[in-house]
Amino acid sequence: MCIGKNAKARPGATAEERTLGESGMEVVVRSSGSTLAVAQIQRAGTLSDVSVLVGKSVSGDRGAFARSLVSGC
Repeated sequence: MCIGKNAKARPGATAEERTLGESGMEVVVRSSGSTLAVAQIQRAGTLSDVSVLVGKSVSGDRGAFARSLVSGC
């Protein structure tokens, strides 16, 4: 939910959150019809494993974009 909140805080961006089975979820970040990033979260005990795939439509530093999505989560 935190990643979705961070994505929605970006101007013009939307975030779709959906569950992946019983132990995970996915957040798809879009803007102007293109997919900017897909974050997958899998529960791993008391913590979670997160992977973020940033699309080529993101200009600039894609690593910084990914970090901004998970910031404070």
